[in-house]
Amino acid sequence: MPWRKQVGKNGTHYVHSFRTGKTYVVEPIKPNATYKGKGWGDQDPASGKVTGNYGNKHNGAITADQSVITPENGFKNIQLIKRGSPYWAIQKIDIQYPNKQPKA
Repeated sequence: MPWRKQVGKNGTHYVHSFRTGKTYVVEPIKPNATYKGKGWGDQDPASGKVTGNYGNKHNGAITADQSVITPENGFKNIQLIKRGSPYWAIQKIDIQYPNKQPKA
């Protein structure tokens, strides 16, 4: 299983495969199937409504126009995963590459 490291307040993180040595970048994009882009805060258990408003800071996702994963920034084989796990998609890509050579 690849190792992952959280690197940003916006949910952007790297997934590094120990098997191949390749590194993948994941950016959660909003709105998406889970997060519709509404404000977030604390849920009032009595009413079920969201109270407080934390705005766009630390919400774990960015909009598509904020993405740094672009061909202009040197990224290749860019994929948008509409549903499901990005880690499953990474495993399907990573399995296509041979194991890295052990150091002599």
